[in-house]
Amino acid sequence: MLSSRTPIATLRGQAAERPMEVLIVSHYFAPWGIGGTEDYARGLARFLIRRGHGVHVFHGIIGQPREEHEIVEHVVDGISCTGVEVDLRRIDDFSGTWRQKEVDSIFARLLEEKRPDLVHVNHLTRLSLGMLELLKARGVPVMLTLHDYWMQCARGVRLRPDGYVCREMDLARCAECMGGDIDFLDGRKKGLRRLALLGRRGTERRHAEVIEQRRAEMTQALEGVDLLVSVGPYLAQAFRDFGVQREIRVEPGGVDPSMARDYRETKSDVLRFGFVGRLVPQKGVETLIDAYRELDRKADLVIHGYGEEAYVRGLKERAGTAPIHFTGRFEPGDVGRLASGFDVQIMPSVGLEGSPLLVQTARLFRKALIASDAGGLGENVRDGIDALMFPSGDAAALRACMRRMVDEPGLADRLRAAMPPARTEEEHYATVLELYEGLLAR
Repeated sequence: MLSSRTPIATLRGQAAERPMEVLIVSHYFAPWGIGGTEDYARGLARFLIRRGHGVHVFHGIIGQPREEHEIVEHVVDGISCTGVEVDLRRIDDFSGTWRQKEVDSIFARLLEEKRPDLVHVNHLTRLSLGMLELLKARGVPVMLTLHDYWMQCARGVRLRPDGYVCREMDLARCAECMGGDIDFLDGRKKGLRRLALLGRRGTERRHAEVIEQRRAEMTQALEGVDLLVSVGPYLAQAFRDFGVQREIRVEPGGVDPSMARDYRETKSDVLRFGFVGRLVPQKGVETLIDAYRELDRKADLVIHGYGEEAYVRGLKERAGTAPIHFTGRFEPGDVGRLASGFDVQIMPSVGLEGSPLLVQTARLFRKALIASDAGGLGENVRDGIDALMFPSGDAAALRACMRRMVDEPGLADRLRAAMPPARTEEEHYATVLELYEGLLAR
C-alpha cells in the first residue's frame, strides 16, 4: 500500500498520480516585493495550484517595521507563504550577505513541516546559500532558476555605482567595487577591525579573499543542484564563463495573456514613446531622458515606473523642462491599461539584462520596440526586423532611433507585423512542470 508520503517517482506510469508538493523559494514576494522574479514565482504558484498541486512559498521581507528574522505566515492569491524579515541588521561580516544561520534554521523547520517533494529556488538574495546545502543533505530534489547575476555579482547587476558595466567578470575589480561594503560589515566584528589596522594592503587582501570565497561557494552550490535553468542563453553563458561546468538548461519565460484584457488601441496626433518598469540605474532611464530632451521632433514620452524616492527625484531633475510624464508606481495588472497610452515601447537598459519579460509584453500588445543591446536583451529582438536597436548607454543613438520612428510613419507598423507571438506563461510553466516530473523520475 502506498503511504501519503510515497515519492512521486514510484508512481510514474500509474493511472492515478498524486499531486506534487512544491516549495518555491524567492528572495521577495507579494505584497512586499514587486519585480520580475517575484511575479514569475507568483504566476508559477498559481499555475501549479490550478493543476492540482500543493504549493508553499518561502521568501524574504525587507523594509518593514519588524524584528530581524521575524516570521510572517500569510496567503496571497490562495498561495500559502512563509516570509522572514531579512534586513541584514544582525550580520557581522560580509559573508552574511549570502549565508545566515538563522535563515537556515527557519528553513530547516519549514522543510520538516511541509516535507516537499521538490524545491524550486528562484533567488536567494538576503536569504542563505546554506538552504541549498540543507536540501542536498536531506535528499530533496532541487531546481534552481537563474534570473539574474546575483550568484556571480554581489550587487546582482554587474553595474558599478559609477555606471561602469562589467561586461566581463574580474574578481580584482569586484573586490575594489565591494571593498567599502566589506569594510563596513567587517567593522562590526572585533577581530576584523584589527585587520584594518594593518593598513590599505591588509584590507585589500581581505577584500580579494572575501570575493574569491563568495565565488567559490556560489559555483559549488550551482554545481550541486539537481537541475540548473537559465531564463536566457546570454545569462547561461555568463555563468559558464564564471566557472560553472555543469549543464545549464535554457527556458525563456512567458507573459500572462490576461494582461491584455484592459488594453485598447488608441490614436494620437503625435507619436507616443513609453517606458514601463522599475526605475533603477541599470534600466537606463537616464539615457532615455537625455535622448528625448534633444529630440528635435514632435513626440510624447511617458515613463511608467517606480523606484527609490531620491533616485526618481534625480530623474525628474534631469528631465528639466522637457515634457516627460512620470506616472509613478503601478501593479502588474495595470500594464495593459498603461500600454494603451503609447505607440512605441523603449527598453534603454544599460545593465546586462538576462532575458527581460518586457520583450514578451511588447509582443503581447504588438508594440513597436526600441531596445538597447544590453546583455540578453539583444538576443530577444532582431534589429530592423521587429525592433530598432542601439548601443546601450548611447543617448545619441537612441535619439536617432526615435527620430526614425517619427520620420517614417509606416516603420512602427512594419516592426509590429514582423513580431513573433508572445510566449505565454502557461506555455513556460507547463514546461517547468515537465521538468519537475523528469527530475522526480530520476
